[in-house]
Amino acid sequence: MLCLKIGLTFFGCRYTPKPIKGLLNIKLATAIAQYTLYNITGRNVLGASKLNNQQATINITNLPAGLYVLQLIDANKQISQQKIVLER
Repeated sequence: MLCLKIGLTFFGCRYTPKPIKGLLNIKLATAIAQYTLYNITGRNVLGASKLNNQQATINITNLPAGLYVLQLIDANKQISQQKIVLER
């Protein structure tokens, strides 16, 4: 289950489940420094920084179903963006 590359630098990333129904689990080869979740209109709806872990669980149960873009920045400042589908 590799993340989809939709722009910028791609680095090893896995997220589950697909499609997402509430909790988004992310795992990277390097430490996650920051993540930001954008809705389809480009509005920042969720994010966190200074994580410094190789994995994270994001609770998105309060967001409406739809298409989102997850932007990840790793410890080496590489940026990756993945399309996320949230179902209810």
